[in-house]
Amino acid sequence: VETCSQFIKKLFALTVSRFESITANPEASFDEKVILVYGISKLRDLLESDDRDRVDLILENGSIDLNMHFILTDSVAELSNVAFELWYRNHLGNNNGIWIGDGVMGQTRIQIENKRNELEKGLNQNGAYVIINGIATPIKIPKLRKEDVANE
Repeated sequence: VETCSQFIKKLFALTVSRFESITANPEASFDEKVILVYGISKLRDLLESDDRDRVDLILENGSIDLNMHFILTDSVAELSNVAFELWYRNHLGNNNGIWIGDGVMGQTRIQIENKRNELEKGLNQNGAYVIINGIATPIKIPKLRKEDVANE
């Protein structure tokens, strides 16, 4: 079983390798990597300083050109712990994200430009929105049934 630290080191080496390849050959292409981090603040708290720096560099320098995509999740309260990091400001800012659950209009982490009645008109049962440049759009999130998970 790979430790978190080992995975971070391996991911950092991959990022550096891809960056060097694309610098040498702008036409280089790579297999897609999608990394889901459930609780970015907790992950950063668990890491030693060197690994935390590696994660920051990966997120600061990661780009579409490297075909590496990161899905970072956390609660609004926990996001306050990373909101001032360079990678957060450069790639997410305060007007992009996905909101899942109630209270999208009452939160203050992601700035939303839609008027309340626009959001209520498009309100779906899932209470989920994708927010791009401050514009919230309702999205549908599939629900898993217990028997679906049990059969996996």
